[in-house]
Formats: sequence, structure tokens, C-alpha cells
Amino acid sequence: MCKRKIKSSRIYIKVVGDGGYWHRTVKDWMLYIKDLLEDEYEIKIAVIEDTSGDEIPEVYVEEVFVFKGVPGEEGYLIELLKKTLDKITGNNVNEEKSAKTN
Repeated sequence: MCKRKIKSSRIYIKVVGDGGYWHRTVKDWMLYIKDLLEDEYEIKIAVIEDTSGDEIPEVYVEEVFVFKGVPGEEGYLIELLKKTLDKITGNNVNEEKSAKTN
């Protein structure tokens, strides 16, 4: 994973695939959860579709590879993205929330 910190408030998430069913599924899930991530991280997210890939979609955040495949549900997708967003933005929203509740 990438250790660089992003200072921009706009984050690009790219879904690479062949434009088929699985690619569209992951892209649609991204659009569905985008607002949740924007609110939690106080950023703007642009979802980019790239149809130059193969049948199994790949997801990148700011050109950092996150995963290849289709998560079992949107919740897994959220966790994968949050883990990467924590690293590249330099905030660990999840740790901050847990520290406040303890």
C-alpha cells in the first residue's frame, strides 16, 4: 500500500474492468456508498470508470491498487476502501472514533 498522504479534498476511485456485469456491479456499489465515505472523511470522491480491463474488476484509490474481484456485499467494499483511505489521507477515522468511545 501507499504511504503518501493526499492533501487534496478530492479523491479519485477508479474501477477497471471490461464493462460487463461484475464491473458495473462494483461501479454501482461505489456510487451507492460514495456519500457515506465523503461524509466520514470530509472529502469529495470522483468515481472513474475504465473499461480497458478484463472480466474481474480492479479498484484503485488515487492509483493505489485496493483489490481485484467483487466483494460479497457493500459492507466489505466499504471496509476495503476505508482501510486504503485511512492510509493515503493520513487520518485514521476509525481509530479516532474508537478512542472517543473508550
